[in-house]
Amino acid sequence: MIVFTCGGTGGHIAPAITLAQELPVDYLFIGGNRLEKKMLQGFPFVEIDSSAKNPVLILKGIFQSIRLLRIHHPTAVFSKGGYVSFPVSVAAILLRIPLLILEENSIPGRVTRWLAPFAALIFCAYPAHKLPAHKTVLSGNPVPRMALVPSLKRSRLLVMGGSQGASKLNELVLSALPLLTVLELDIIWLTGEKNYATITQKLLAYHHSGSSYSYDGLQIDIYPFYDPVTELLPSVKLCISRAGAMSISELTAAHVPTLYVPFPFAADNHQYYNALHVTTLNAGRLCVEADLTPVVLQNTLAEMMDQYAVYEKGLNAMNQESAVEVILKELAKRDLL
Repeated sequence: MIVFTCGGTGGHIAPAITLAQELPVDYLFIGGNRLEKKMLQGFPFVEIDSSAKNPVLILKGIFQSIRLLRIHHPTAVFSKGGYVSFPVSVAAILLRIPLLILEENSIPGRVTRWLAPFAALIFCAYPAHKLPAHKTVLSGNPVPRMALVPSLKRSRLLVMGGSQGASKLNELVLSALPLLTVLELDIIWLTGEKNYATITQKLLAYHHSGSSYSYDGLQIDIYPFYDPVTELLPSVKLCISRAGAMSISELTAAHVPTLYVPFPFAADNHQYYNALHVTTLNAGRLCVEADLTPVVLQNTLAEMMDQYAVYEKGLNAMNQESAVEVILKELAKRDLL
């Protein structure tokens, strides 16, 4: 058995679910009372006490975790992030159970940095920064399998700003619509919940039916979100996106050349470095928000269409082996499966 500990955000939880479902052994999730409790319904899951700051709850969580690990005797504990992973990871260290870490971002979070010296192995989605190189493996982030059919790559542009949406990105695309018509790309627009009403209100003057709008010959389908977005990606030609770790992993796995516009206020500017790694490999383009205007947006997308074969080559190189395959091979090599 392998124990996974993760919580707080979908970016921590979803990759752990993807990896767990591919394991040839039993697994158990240990988490707190946040998003993980909802996302892990139907999976073997045990809740513990946790806190980002309360030392009493942290200590209680460590003792609860020690008891659980003694009951289940896992061969390894896989820490995916979030403060709930800290007490479980400490329990694994105290019980001398191999601790594995999956760091999804280019700049590791605090919990990962604290635990790294005690980890047996650290799987990184990006080249390791501030982590011990001798125990890191560049694996990528686990994402669900996608059925990629080249003939399904339609003339569609996907716009997405992450689960919360991106107000500035949405306003930029809205301003650029008159210019984007020359690209002849229909648009699928995921605005985020808080921006949906504002954007659709501004398009009411155009012919529409339900969530579909007709703008100067283009079809624009607008949704607050699309779940799971991986079902949508195989039919997308190009994308404009923030540079969250899981968004990048899903887009590259689906072979979608993407213009990445990092959220400028992300911790340690990690979205910029996430995108920099991918774009250095010719799997997309990077543009900081401050430099992006409607004209720059149109010109950049037009250049990406002209150089599409370059991005396809870069994406093919990145997808020689999936993150799940890399991780499973390393676990098998160390007799942890």
